[in-house]
Amino acid sequence: MDKRNKVILGFFTIWPVIYIFVFILVAMIIVLIGIFTGGDEERFMPFLVGGSIILMMFHFATIIVIWVMIIIYIIKVINNPDFEQANKVIWCLLIFFASIIAMPIYWYLYIWKESGLKLTGNNPTKE
Repeated sequence: MDKRNKVILGFFTIWPVIYIFVFILVAMIIVLIGIFTGGDEERFMPFLVGGSIILMMFHFATIIVIWVMIIIYIIKVINNPDFEQANKVIWCLLIFFASIIAMPIYWYLYIWKESGLKLTGNNPTKE
C-alpha cells in the first residue's frame, strides 16, 4: 500500500474519534445559541433545525464510515500472513467490539509501519 492510501485510510480510521469531539462542540454551540437568544423561538429555531440536520448528516455518514472501516480492517486482518489463526480471531473481535480504539492501533502497527509485531509462535518479535 502506498503512503497516500495509508494516509487516507488513517484519516478515515481516526475520523470517528475526531467526530465525537466535533459532535459535542456543535451540540454545545447550538445550546449556547439557544441560551443567548433568550429562548426566543423565532430566532433560535433556524439554528436548532439547521444545526440538527447538518449534525445528523455527519452522524449517519460517520456510522457508514465506521461499518465500512470495520469490514476493511477485518479483511486486512484475515489476509495478514504474519498472524496465526488465534491472533486473527483476537484482532477481528477487537476490531468489531472496540473499533474506534482497535482500528487506529492496528493501522499504526501493521499498516503505517508495515512490519509491526510478528505474532507467530509464543514469542512476539519486532522486525
